[in-house]
Amino acid sequence: MDEPIYVQLSWNDPATGAATQHHYAPPIAFGREYEQMPSRLGGKPVNRVVLPDKQVSRYHALISSSGDQVILTDRSANGTGLNGETLHQTSRVLHDQDVIRLGSHRITVTLLTTGDPNATQITAPTTATPAMVAAKRGRSNSGMMIVLALILIVAAAAATWGLVSMVLEQYRPKTPSTSHVPSQPVGGV
Repeated sequence: MDEPIYVQLSWNDPATGAATQHHYAPPIAFGREYEQMPSRLGGKPVNRVVLPDKQVSRYHALISSSGDQVILTDRSANGTGLNGETLHQTSRVLHDQDVIRLGSHRITVTLLTTGDPNATQITAPTTATPAMVAAKRGRSNSGMMIVLALILIVAAAAATWGLVSMVLEQYRPKTPSTSHVPSQPVGGV
């Protein structure tokens, strides 16, 4: 019996440069719109990878497996790059360390099996929904924004307090220092 094949996909986000790496069991669909990619193929759930890039079609490409082979199929209008060659509505067998180009994304493919002693333990969910991705991005960005806002508020409060204290000190009435002389009643006794 053949061991299951897993595909590790690694790329740097073209907009931010952030490194991304995920492990999936085929089939894997790539596209710009989550809903346009199939959710099941051949009775298996499809791992859908959303690439927000106008050069990527709504459903651009598919990685599937047949026996011990992993196959890339172009389904786009612009074509899919594979190691410098452009595929148009055709399929090619993928090999370890192949590079796929989808729009401005360059994705390196690493093929793994469960029996591979160098394999990374698979912990990724079978399908990442847009809500999961948005929630993850939202948490990290909103948390950072809250921390920055609190720092700015504290800094502004400290600066305001210092400025107000300085102004009040300058305009505080000065009392002359005089010797204490007991007062005498007016009108004599």
